[in-house]
Amino acid sequence: MALPFNLSSVLDSASLIEGYGIIERKFPVIGKYTNRVITYSDAVLEALGNTAEDFSDWPEDQGFGSSDMTYARKYFIDYMINIANMDEDYKTDFQPYLKVVRK
Repeated sequence: MALPFNLSSVLDSASLIEGYGIIERKFPVIGKYTNRVITYSDAVLEALGNTAEDFSDWPEDQGFGSSDMTYARKYFIDYMINIANMDEDYKTDFQPYLKVVRK
């Protein structure tokens, strides 16, 4: 089954979300569990892969609207926050639109 969205559009639009630059500037980081250096490119590939997996079972007969795309961006950014070891300090929130905020 095909994804209901283009992965590059998730990355392109997520990078415009308020606060995303904080995550981008955090790289490179040492992985929590792997103890290896993770570059921004590595993190993007992993986060996009996880996001694709989350949405891979989207029913073909169900539409995919702008609010659904917002949640795809949120999932991607949440993965990036986690990979960047920032999940204790930052999260995504709707205030009133999607942004990265300090906890």
